[in-house]
Amino acid sequence: MIPAGGGNDAARSLGLPASDPLAAAGLLARLGRRPADLATVAGRAYLNVAGAGFDSEVNRVANQRLGWAGNRPRYVGAVLAELVVGRTASFELVLDGHAQRLDGWLVAVANGPSYGGGMLVAPQASLDDGLLDVVVIHAVGKLEFLRTFPKVFSGRHVEHPAVAVHRAARVDLAADRNLAVYADGEPAGNLPATFEVRPAALTVLAADHAPGFPGP
Repeated sequence: MIPAGGGNDAARSLGLPASDPLAAAGLLARLGRRPADLATVAGRAYLNVAGAGFDSEVNRVANQRLGWAGNRPRYVGAVLAELVVGRTASFELVLDGHAQRLDGWLVAVANGPSYGGGMLVAPQASLDDGLLDVVVIHAVGKLEFLRTFPKVFSGRHVEHPAVAVHRAARVDLAADRNLAVYADGEPAGNLPATFEVRPAALTVLAADHAPGFPGP
């Protein structure tokens, strides 16, 4: 993996310098080979995180309006801009056949731990456990959302009572309106959508103690 994108979270998950492609390239010959899971949604493969709701709208704003900004500032700016106009949705979430309905800001389906330039939305997600971490941010007021948002960079947002984390191999997601799905920063259709994991589908070069391989 050579980091040359907007957020470079795939490189970050593999323990590579996310903002220096030359430094990352210089490490490749010394990195170990590891099997890694691959996730899919709507026929599109992704390594890190896909989602729908508030975060997919943030991704759209970051891509279309803030491409000139640096990696992390573009996503933080998009969060603040979308919070002004964004609203919660009613979701139907099916985890390995078990259904639930909820009102929330977003549902993120994570194979790796971060997106948006280092936001640890699923801090315990592992690239080699054969499961997807499903992070749900239930409906809270915008002020509370904004107050808690900075904790996403440390992963401590999952301690908030409005945040739930589930694990499943297959995730079916629908909503009460036509929400876009983004996977690793790119558009991947709309809801309803099915997310699945393909265990050990890839072999990757990763640093020791890479964030995407947290171990048991």
